[in-house]
Amino acid sequence: MNVYRNMPVEEELAESELEKEPPVSILMPAYNEENVVERAIESALSVDYDNLSVVFVDDGSTDKTLEKARKYSGREEIKIIEHSQNQGKGKALNTALENAESEYTIVQDADSEIEGDVIRKGVNKLNADEDTGAVMTSIRPLEAETFVQKMQIIEYTLTNFYRNLMSHIKILDMAPGAYSMYRTRHIKELGGFDEENLTEDLELAWRIKKDGKSIEMAFHESAKTEFPRTFKALYGQRVRWARGFISNAYEKRDMFFNDDYGWFGKFQLPSQLILPIFSVIGFWMIAAGLWEGLRALLIDIWATGFSLPGFGELDLYRTALNFPAVIYVPLIAGVSFSALELKVAYSESDTKFRDALPLLIYFGTFFMVKGVFWMAAILKELGRSEEVWS
Repeated sequence: MNVYRNMPVEEELAESELEKEPPVSILMPAYNEENVVERAIESALSVDYDNLSVVFVDDGSTDKTLEKARKYSGREEIKIIEHSQNQGKGKALNTALENAESEYTIVQDADSEIEGDVIRKGVNKLNADEDTGAVMTSIRPLEAETFVQKMQIIEYTLTNFYRNLMSHIKILDMAPGAYSMYRTRHIKELGGFDEENLTEDLELAWRIKKDGKSIEMAFHESAKTEFPRTFKALYGQRVRWARGFISNAYEKRDMFFNDDYGWFGKFQLPSQLILPIFSVIGFWMIAAGLWEGLRALLIDIWATGFSLPGFGELDLYRTALNFPAVIYVPLIAGVSFSALELKVAYSESDTKFRDALPLLIYFGTFFMVKGVFWMAAILKELGRSEEVWS
């Protein structure tokens, strides 16, 4: 199934070879990434593009990140800069940007890897249309060893699919830190990166949209990044992302429902505001329904006197029906629709489905878990608790 049959595919937009390779700088901020930083630098220096330089900024790491990065200091194409103390990712990116004199700039996190023709495809897309302000790729895992990481593969397969659709209709509003390409001049004119923002990549993407530019996606190219290995790490990451969205939405509230920004202002931004609300409401509806059904089951068990023979008298069918429709309807509808989308997403991305159990757990629990993330983010924002970049 090809849902893009009547849409231009990025390879058709940017297939021609570059007559010359314009200079490109990779900005790579790092904070305590000793386990992955060498792989990130190696991937940047090994990518298939000749006119490339890397500006690496260690933001006051307390581990061996800087020591490992310095192994590459003899390479002409890399510049290594050290912050004596941690100042935040936005500041590290601005330090790198100040040292970038190339025509194009890439942001690549120090826990990410790039490969293949990803840079050339990005340059082609930016060259093809002056109204393109940024180019992103699909995001895939560096590894998928834990159960939590395997669930994220399912999530990102869907997310990449959605983002590609949004790119085609010019409402994509994300340029993630794992890999995004910009015109150097443009992001300098916009003032660089917000140094006080929890999600500086989202904030810059919205400024690009506010400036009247589009964000494109090279769907069949990818950047690989380190997915959180544990639920605790995933919780920290997603709450930070949610808090970043809340603060950015408040700061740029004038863009919401604003005809000046086309369908991005009229549809995309409002829909992103509605989804968290539905997540929280859905969590409480399902939790309340589960409690009501469980309470009915416990009453039936109590009526048997907790005797083993009495359990045989339980009408399990009737007990199951005691679970309110508020559980069944959203779950069945949501799972069915998402399963169909996931089938198409796997087909379009040429990704092979591997593990059934993470898929079942994802559909059964992850929507409720997202509600927990959003509730935690809202409470933290109301309490204005501090957060550091990770």
